[in-house]
Amino acid sequence: MAAWAMCCVKCVPRSATLALVLLSPPQKQRRRRASEMRALLLAVHIVHVRRCCVCCLEKIMQFINRNAYIMVGVKGTGYCASAARALSLIVSVRER
Repeated sequence: MAAWAMCCVKCVPRSATLALVLLSPPQKQRRRRASEMRALLLAVHIVHVRRCCVCCLEKIMQFINRNAYIMVGVKGTGYCASAARALSLIVSVRER
């Protein structure tokens, strides 16, 4: 029996109890609701993971952008060439 029906059984007269039992959702509907709830939780989890990945990508792009503009100021080259040079400089320092 559904949780709402159990609560109402205690509060209503005996004649209404039979109506509540007959109106309680069948087992198949409860299973379907449980599977829908699991799907909803999975969707929320996927959105959260995607949001974290986008946030990490944004931080990486900000880091590259900041270093590219520094290289533009130091060398006086274009943005793309400076971004490539800054990235290669970061990788070479990281390898040491």
